[in-house]
Amino acid sequence: MPLQPVTMEGAAHQRPRTSVGSGFWTRPGLTGWIGLALTLAVALFVYADTLSFLLDNWLYDENYGHGLFIPAISLYLVWRRRHRLRPEVGRGSWWGVGIVFLAGSLYVIGETGTLHFLLHLSFWMLLVGLSVCAMGVAGTRAIAFPLLYLLTAIPLPGFVH
Repeated sequence: MPLQPVTMEGAAHQRPRTSVGSGFWTRPGLTGWIGLALTLAVALFVYADTLSFLLDNWLYDENYGHGLFIPAISLYLVWRRRHRLRPEVGRGSWWGVGIVFLAGSLYVIGETGTLHFLLHLSFWMLLVGLSVCAMGVAGTRAIAFPLLYLLTAIPLPGFVH
């Protein structure tokens, strides 16, 4: 049986396939970027004391001096995968909201118990959750190593030293 050529007339009647799935963004328009920027701004405000404590550890504790370089290296590793991430942006997943909720719960526990390790881990989980919200599980999987590498910048709890 010979192959039939595909014509544009037949394609016009077909419904275009999308791989967005259960994502809640169809395209990262201006509203999506503004929402992400506002979320990051609120997160930086809420985590300001935690990030200040983390920065003090990096600057004044010789055991964690490498922590200053970890975020920059992670950003560079994400930037190197930008071509792989471009199609994933806007394919967010509702799983990210659950991860953000868990990060908020961990933040409350850490703030109540003044456990800085939990606060730092909560901020990392927030970043992972926002990544899943913006790029879905597949996009977050593509930057799994840079995200996991960020964990090496978090100082160990005092009872582990």
